[in-house]
Amino acid sequence: MIQNAQEFVSALRAVEPLYFTTAAKVVSVEETTITVELSSGQKINLVTHNHQGKPSVGATCLVTFRDNMQSRPHASDFSLYETIDMDIGGTLVKVIDTEVSVEHAGMSVLLKDNEILVTATTVKITGDLLVSGSVAAEGEVTAMAQSTIVNLSTHMHASATPGAPSPPTPGT
Repeated sequence: MIQNAQEFVSALRAVEPLYFTTAAKVVSVEETTITVELSSGQKINLVTHNHQGKPSVGATCLVTFRDNMQSRPHASDFSLYETIDMDIGGTLVKVIDTEVSVEHAGMSVLLKDNEILVTATTVKITGDLLVSGSVAAEGEVTAMAQSTIVNLSTHMHASATPGAPSPPTPGT
């Protein structure tokens, strides 16, 4: 006769094993499946996942056995991704190596190699813009300071060459 819940679980497992969701570590990543290692050291091959990205080797995840069948493992909730390519509410987000791109409503932002590339009809920056290096822009660039508008494409300044005549020259 069964005396408590633990004896009931033991009796149930004797009839049919129960496969609980468990933590695992990603050992390898194939085209559509991964291989994981459970905390017990057991490796499981051909583990499916349905994330819009490629999990990283070494990432931790949860493995669930669908239909309580050891032959149907499925991984979710990865701690690290090698790549991500997903649509979030109409915004496309891609991460590949050290590049991150976001595209939404005709605008795109690309972060890579210490650069930020913005493609948009209008870019408005509030606050201070500190530039160290080069800035390139197609179209009109308007700089405003203390409510004074300075159009950089028509701004004139004197020659910077010592001793040279000082006629106004177009600035950039």
